[in-house]
Amino acid sequence: MVLTSSTSRLVERIREEYSAMPGLKLTREQACRLWGAGHETCTAALDALLAEGFLHQTGTGKYVALPRPGGAALNVSAE
Repeated sequence: MVLTSSTSRLVERIREEYSAMPGLKLTREQACRLWGAGHETCTAALDALLAEGFLHQTGTGKYVALPRPGGAALNVSAE
């Protein structure tokens, strides 16, 4: 997946926010509003983070950060 520079910046911003706020759970729409990103850019950033395994999408459509070795962990239960 090739990301534009604006999408790459958004990926890093999302990663920082989820790392700073363990337990953060957002729908796609909430994420786009929170980061002031257009739907296409926001979707591309979230999809990139899903693909790399940083985020997981729950059965209810919310995006949560997965546990990171040596970092802040988030328990993700199967829904």
